[in-house]
Amino acid sequence: MSKSMFESRAERNTDAQFASQHAKGRSVGSEGEDFSRISLALVSALVCAAVGAYGGNNIWTSNGPYGGNVVAAVVDPSDPAIVYVAVSCEWLRKNATDGTRREESAFSNSQAVAGVFKSTNGGASWKAVNSGLKHPQYLTLLALAMDPLNRSTLYLGATLGMFKSTDGGGSWKMTNRGLEETSHFEAIAIDASNPVVVYAAAIDGAYKSIDGGGTWKPLNMGMDVTYVYDLALDPQDPVTLYAAAQQGVFKSTDGGGSWKTINRGLNKDTQGHALAIDPSSPEILYLGTWCDGVFKSTNSGGSWKAAPLPYGAKCVTAIAVDSRNPATVYATADGCVFKSTDGGGSWMAAGRSSLNNAGVSSVAIDPSNPMRLYATTAQGVFKSISGGTSWKAMSTGLPTRAVYSVAINPSNCAKLYTGTDSGVFKSTNRGGSWTYQGWMYQESMEVYSLAIGPPKPSTVYAGGWHHVGATMNTSDVRKSTNGGRTWKLMYAGLGGGGALAIAIEPSDQRTIYVGTYTSEEGGVFKSTNGGRNWKAINAGLAYEDSFYAILVDRSNPTTLYTGADSGVFKSTNRGQSWRAMNEGLTRGGVYALAMDHSDSSTLYAGTDCGVFKSTNGGKSWETANAGLKTAKVSSLVVSPSTPATIYVATSQGVFKSTNGGRTWRAMNEGLKGSVNALAIDPSDPTTLYAGTEGGAYSITFSGAPVP
Repeated sequence: MSKSMFESRAERNTDAQFASQHAKGRSVGSEGEDFSRISLALVSALVCAAVGAYGGNNIWTSNGPYGGNVVAAVVDPSDPAIVYVAVSCEWLRKNATDGTRREESAFSNSQAVAGVFKSTNGGASWKAVNSGLKHPQYLTLLALAMDPLNRSTLYLGATLGMFKSTDGGGSWKMTNRGLEETSHFEAIAIDASNPVVVYAAAIDGAYKSIDGGGTWKPLNMGMDVTYVYDLALDPQDPVTLYAAAQQGVFKSTDGGGSWKTINRGLNKDTQGHALAIDPSSPEILYLGTWCDGVFKSTNSGGSWKAAPLPYGAKCVTAIAVDSRNPATVYATADGCVFKSTDGGGSWMAAGRSSLNNAGVSSVAIDPSNPMRLYATTAQGVFKSISGGTSWKAMSTGLPTRAVYSVAINPSNCAKLYTGTDSGVFKSTNRGGSWTYQGWMYQESMEVYSLAIGPPKPSTVYAGGWHHVGATMNTSDVRKSTNGGRTWKLMYAGLGGGGALAIAIEPSDQRTIYVGTYTSEEGGVFKSTNGGRNWKAINAGLAYEDSFYAILVDRSNPTTLYTGADSGVFKSTNRGQSWRAMNEGLTRGGVYALAMDHSDSSTLYAGTDCGVFKSTNGGKSWETANAGLKTAKVSSLVVSPSTPATIYVATSQGVFKSTNGGRTWRAMNEGLKGSVNALAIDPSDPTTLYAGTEGGAYSITFSGAPVP
């Protein structure tokens, strides 16, 4: 759910550069040290001068964070610089009880499109190739396959049907004849000896086409109607094929005309999910299951034996066999990559640290160089040129993430954090590039609030909306004490349907306030021990309001303000009690609050009809909308050095006032989409950052300092 919903309800060179960057390693500064104000300002200024601003002069620029939920990849064996990936508009989740698909919108209001993306330089950059795909931003994509004899022919499986391209993704055409009743395609298998024969795994069984996808017919005799997740063809006898299905594994020896179960050795309720065949010895099969791990057969499925993965990983999403060295097998399970070099006899985690909990769904092996791999993840594409020993994100040009919050490390302005529709991303070069700061891929978290804990900027809090299964949502606060590398869930006593705002008391970083989304158990919560425990502080607040903003008076931290559906509330006793402060507010919902740094009685409130200003600590308000078009305001920032300068983030872009809100003018050159969040660089007041539905942007103002 996006914030706006709350408001309204060349390959070798590439590899050489890639290897060089891996060898060098990168770090900018160090976190976690205490600085005096003078030292902090000096260090920040020196770092900024060394790193330089990323934003363009008086023009907004963006470089991510890129990613998207990449679900499939194929490498052109005749030209390995050409790679295709399918990016789904949905998060695909599985329920551990029944293994069925759960779908939650990951781009519900994002301008970033999904669809098929193509790279001609080994993943260094990507370009959308979606012509003919109707509304790709709404497509749930599941499978992608390339004709083994004609590399320009591709098949794409989606929830809306099957698509085909005959020009390398230049254009697509739906090929659904005979598939009218089917709306969910999990896998595609092509007969390498006769590529007009194509098989599809679907939600209601298996399908076959003998005319290159022109027409399809069901192949379910002996299989009943079952959810089929994957298909594999015997490369030496293509009329022999295997199906991984909800009831286990099925085998056909007549091109899918009939099937029989081959579950000997599997657990009673084993759900087949992924299949791979040893191309040199097709009697050797590998089966990935949902919640039972990996199994291996050495007799064409006559019997199966477990091939356990390390770390107790059991939920397998894909298996791939190295065609040049079939003893090398990759399995993706529980969001990680595992590698075996002895045909599944033993496994090791492959580059776990460099994948950083990105949520890997599959691995594609370059047929021309099996050391070169592509991992499809919930955070984009990762590439390895070392057989999985290490990985690097390769997502430039893929869809940008919707950014809901931005935070800047006060001791090192080069380090930024963004809260997105799928977790936290970090930049160490002022937004030039981003790294996913993940937790566990099964947990879909939209991060609406970020806070960095003074005086230790390595302490970061992330608050948001945690999806549990398919329908349940809960407040989620995560804490990192090492600059985002690892996170710990901090929810004891926390209620509500999502953590929308986080504020840290400046004089005591152990005291933290959280505002949550509407719920019977929601409201405003307080922790006095760094987030380990929370207590509701709702006396005087409106019942079942959502609380979008929390403001702590820097000069007097006993005074708090919160913005809610019912307006502004104020506490003068650290949240023990609240009272409404709405005189002059013509509309209820308040989504942003800001305070004059030099005068704590001057406040600004962002509403769904513009900005209101108070000069008496919230006792009364007046409109401050001239030039603002009464747009919905989601964020407000006031200059720390020039309090008359204010910026607002709105559904219509960014606006600036230099006279305390009396008049506003748009500052939107280069900026696209609705803006959710703003942050001013604390050491370089000419630089402003914006989080939008289409990524993170920055701008550096030339001439007189902006704030």
